Amino acid sequence: VVITSICIFAYTKVDQAVNSMQSIDKKEIKQMVNENLSEETLTQLKDTLTVAVFGLDSRDGEIESGANSDVIIIASINNKTGEIKMASIYRDTCLKTGDDRYRKVNEAYAIGGPKKAVAVLNENLDLQIDEYITVNWASVATAINILGGIDADISTAEMKYINGYITETVNSTGIGSFQLKQSGLQHLDGIQAVAHCRIRYTDNDFKRTERQREVIGQMLSKANNIIVTVLPTLSTSFDTGDVIALGRNILKYNLSETSGFPFTHVEKTVDKQAFVFADDLTSNVSELHKFLYGTENYQPSKMVQSISEAVSQKMKRKEYSS
Repeated sequence: VVITSICIFAYTKVDQAVNSMQSIDKKEIKQMVNENLSEETLTQLKDTLTVAVFGLDSRDGEIESGANSDVIIIASINNKTGEIKMASIYRDTCLKTGDDRYRKVNEAYAIGGPKKAVAVLNENLDLQIDEYITVNWASVATAINILGGIDADISTAEMKYINGYITETVNSTGIGSFQLKQSGLQHLDGIQAVAHCRIRYTDNDFKRTERQREVIGQMLSKANNIIVTVLPTLSTSFDTGDVIALGRNILKYNLSETSGFPFTHVEKTVDKQAFVFADDLTSNVSELHKFLYGTENYQPSKMVQSISEAVSQKMKRKEYSS
C-alpha cells in the first residue's frame, strides 16, 4: 500500500508538472508524418527517438512563436542502447522555409511556432521528428542553477563580452547573478552559463553552437530533480507517459557524440544577408543520417534533392558575395 501510494503521488506530481507546460501543437506534432520518407527509412527510425530542441532569444519569455530559434539541435536517442547524439543546425543555414522561400532556418519558428519549425526540419533533412522541446534563457538558467552550475574555461577574448551578456540576461530573466573577474576555468551559475552560450563575437556561430553542446552535455551528466521545477517554463510535445518512460531509463542514457550541421558548408552573403550554405545539401543529409542513426549510404528523398538544387542556385548568386 505504501509503495502504491508513493507511486501514485509521484505520478500525480509529474502529471501536474507536464500539464502545466505550454503545449500548443502538441498533438499535431505527435501525429505529423513525413510523406517524403520511404517505408524502409521509417522502419529504420523506429528504434530511435528523434527530438528537436529549440532555444529562443525571447526577451519577453514567449516561447510559442514570434521569435527566431537561435538554437536548433536534433537529438537522436537510441531506445535500445541509450546512446544520445546531438547535431546543431546552424541558425543561418539556408533551407526551404516556405513555398519558393529559401531563407535562414531559424526564421521558421518565428513564422509558425514549433509546428512550422518541426515541419521545416522534417522536409529539408528527411527527418521524422517524434518530439520537440523549446526553452528560453530563463529555462536554461534555472535548470543549471538546480544542477549546481557547470564548469567552463573562459578565454581572455570571451571575457571582453561575457559580463555584458550576464547583465543583459539578468535583466531579461529576473534571475540574479554576478559578473566574472578573470578568465580561465571557472564554475558558472545558470546566468553565467547562458551568457557563455550566447557569445558570438569572439569567433563565429560554429564555435557558439559547440559551447552550447558542451553545456548541454554537462547538464545531462548532472540531471536530477529537475522535472517539477523547470517543466512549467517549457513548451514541449512530451506527455506524462513520455516523461515517466524517459525517467525510468535515465541511468542508461549517455551522450556519445555531438556535431554541427551542415558538416561541409560555405559562408556567403546573398541578398544582403549572411548565410551558411551546405556545399551540397544532399550529401550532407546523407551524412546526417549516418551520424544520427548509423545508416550507411543513405539516399535522400527526391524532395531533399530538389531543395538541394534550389539552395545551390541561390548560393551561386554573385551579388554581395564574400
